[in-house]
Amino acid sequence: MALYREYKITKKPLFLFGEENKPYFKDITGIFFNLSHCKNAVLCAVGEVENGVDIQEYGDINENASEMIFHTEEMAYLKSAVFPEQEKIRFWSMKEAYGKYLGKGILYDLPAVSFAKVLPDRWQQFQNAYILSTMQQTAAFSVCAKSPMTVCTVSHTEMIAFIKERYKIEGNA
Repeated sequence: MALYREYKITKKPLFLFGEENKPYFKDITGIFFNLSHCKNAVLCAVGEVENGVDIQEYGDINENASEMIFHTEEMAYLKSAVFPEQEKIRFWSMKEAYGKYLGKGILYDLPAVSFAKVLPDRWQQFQNAYILSTMQQTAAFSVCAKSPMTVCTVSHTEMIAFIKERYKIEGNA
């Protein structure tokens, strides 16, 4: 749907995995993408710059695991946060999105990187990239990219309508 809306590409793309399992389109050059999903949502980035995305439903991260994940600045921030569990998930989603942007996934020194100064709901420069993170009702998501990207939301209803029209499917989905 994103490829069609943004680039009028109608052919179903084939994607492969490069080094460190970063996905790329086999036959489309100059367009980068990344995907993430959770129980009730899918996040997709498609653009002309390298990117990485992550969406995480709110849930508890084990305190013992927190020390292996979060920078000391992030831990201090969480102690004074109004909604520490949601902020913790937001930090985790930024760490994953950043790692996916780098092409490393979560295989980098997570506690060495601090997102404590990254505010939600706005693009901010972060090291060699830009990052956007937000907290929704049930999940937090983050997008990391070489430059800011346009973000749009597509409802389940819109997605189903697009699929039905595109693939000439009749009936209920």
